[in-house]
Amino acid sequence: MNEENLSFIRELVSDGTIRGPVLELGAGYGGLTSRPAIPPAMGYRSTDIAGAVDYVANFESRAGFEAIAERFRAILILNVLEHTFEPIRVLDNALSLLVPGGAIVTSTPVIWPIHNYPIDCCRLLPDFYIRYAETRGLDLVPERFAYLGFGPIAGYRAPDGLFRLPKHSKAKGMAGSVTRGGYRLFRALARGGLAIYPYVAIVAVFRDRGEQAPGPAARAPAATVSQGVVEMRRST
Repeated sequence: MNEENLSFIRELVSDGTIRGPVLELGAGYGGLTSRPAIPPAMGYRSTDIAGAVDYVANFESRAGFEAIAERFRAILILNVLEHTFEPIRVLDNALSLLVPGGAIVTSTPVIWPIHNYPIDCCRLLPDFYIRYAETRGLDLVPERFAYLGFGPIAGYRAPDGLFRLPKHSKAKGMAGSVTRGGYRLFRALARGGLAIYPYVAIVAVFRDRGEQAPGPAARAPAATVSQGVVEMRRST
């Protein structure tokens, strides 16, 4: 969690995407959380595998999960999924706590140094989010499916249909001061003819369609990114 994530959450509160009550995963490690961006009247709850949180629960194993009696209109999963061995299970368990019409908000680094809190398992690419929305019958909000600080991911889709990562002449925004050493390395690599990639994260908003969320085996409309928007098409 960092200041750019916090600004993103404030935007989603302002435009009504995030409505209370709100649950935030991974809020117990002692760093910055989304709490400053959530108005008290909305109702903010926190959860993590340990720490001073409202619910100590593991969203992979479901240990402690039965203690979460509330249901939420927004669930925030910010810089958490890369630290899980089964990110799909984490998302599915979060989805089970969402009220009809609610939203799951994620932020996950895609280019970032290895950082163990307590482990660092994966980097999720754009097709992961599209496929998750497709298989769970969720809407992937197009203008909020973005490389944080760079813009909507649809704008980085090449004519051959493949997604591209943002390139920039210097590290920007999200990494802040911690990029300085890394940027020197990027510059050295660039002088050798390699492309320079800044630290990059993907943000996404999955919205429930107002009906009971289907399980993993359910048939659901598919989500595709085309011509700058996420279009829903009926599976055949």
